[in-house]
This record gives sequence, structure tokens and C-alpha cells, in this order.
Amino acid sequence: MASRNIIRNWGILVILFLGIIYSLMVTGKEHSIILDNRNGLSGLRYSIDGENYQAMGTKKIQRYVQGKAHTIYIKKSNGQVTEKDFQLGFQENDLELDIKEIVKS
Repeated sequence: MASRNIIRNWGILVILFLGIIYSLMVTGKEHSIILDNRNGLSGLRYSIDGENYQAMGTKKIQRYVQGKAHTIYIKKSNGQVTEKDFQLGFQENDLELDIKEIVKS
């Protein structure tokens, strides 16, 4: 009788431990975000997840982020801010966003 309880307790502990490992792996995985503004607008500034705004220029910018959910803010020269929320799955390593499409919406 006691051995059943020990086996059950160890089984619960192993399942709990695997769940914690999986959640840490998903939230800590590094992803690459590529902001493509090569054919786009000039005078834009961008911010990822509320960081300080940085000048964008007319080029591709690659940034590394951790976690699943992110927000990109695009600020035009007149001060108007466009916001885009997105989530990355566990199997996705990188995401390329066209700045021209974000600013249009």
C-alpha cells in the first residue's frame, strides 16, 4: 500500500517537473524579429516591447527577443504611433515584418 503512494507521488512530481521545464523553455526561447523597411518610409522610429525608440532608416533591422507575445510600436515623424501585437509559436525561430504594411493598417 505504501509503495503505491510513493509511486503515485513520484509520478505527480515528475509530471509537475516536466511541466515547469516546458513552460520555462517556451518563455525563455530566443526569437529573431526582422523589420523590413527597405522599400518603405523614411523618418520612422521603432520600439519593441516598450523599449526606447530607435531610428529605423530604410533598411532591414534584426532584433532578438525572448518570450511568445510581443508588441512593435512604429512612430512616424509627425508623432503618430502605430502598434502591432503578435505572438510567436514554439517552432517559429524568426519573423519578418514589412513596416509598410504595419504603417498602412
